[in-house]
Amino acid sequence: MSGDVRGLKSASGILIGGITYHASLRMEERGISHETLVDLIKNAAIIYPDRNPARICQQKDRWKLVLDRNTGDIVTIVDLSS
Repeated sequence: MSGDVRGLKSASGILIGGITYHASLRMEERGISHETLVDLIKNAAIIYPDRNPARICQQKDRWKLVLDRNTGDIVTIVDLSS
């Protein structure tokens, strides 16, 4: 995936710190474009706490983005349609 998302402000107010190896694998596996990722980061329609209190979830359309509240790292992206 091309492009860097570090420093973008998410819809939940968290500054993106980076992307974990796990998340980068999931994005590649699921064919998520840079444009889709940026849209999900900035324009999530639903924001809610994760089961892990150190994380927060953002959702838009069929995608759920999980962010680490402390580091701003993207932990994973889930395709809710599958």
